[in-house]
Amino acid sequence: MDSPTQTKGSRPSSALALSMLLTGMAAFGWLIVAADSRDWLDILGWRKSPGVIVVGGLFLLAVIMLRLRCSVCRALCVVALFGVSVLIADAMWLPLPEWFWLLVALSAPLVGVLFVYRMRVPLALQAAFAVLGGYIQAVHMYNALHPGEHMGFIGPGYIS
Repeated sequence: MDSPTQTKGSRPSSALALSMLLTGMAAFGWLIVAADSRDWLDILGWRKSPGVIVVGGLFLLAVIMLRLRCSVCRALCVVALFGVSVLIADAMWLPLPEWFWLLVALSAPLVGVLFVYRMRVPLALQAAFAVLGGYIQAVHMYNALHPGEHMGFIGPGYIS
């Protein structure tokens, strides 16, 4: 018998699974920043323009979603959210406070992964979006923690 608060078709553990996915994405971003800051691995600085890899990965994941017959509108929303976060790293010259940029940049991948989760795509695809989102968040966290340096995705200004 379904509980009165549970909607038809939802999974009882969906809130736990979603929170684990989003927490895992944020933790992955912090792990990348920690490993790079301590010089354990050169994850963030191995390429001058990491945007090529991020955009390529995002394109590949979007194509996979569309081949799974996901809604085109939802797939485009996810791509747009991740894209906004990527573009923010290179558009921080606008006169807005840094905390605002960081809030938007870190929120966009979280909302994008939420959309992917709500589409009920396979777990491997959800994890792939979470890894990509965690990497994007790591670049923004690195920029926030190292104010003298700026790592962009596409444009110049990379120092590491």
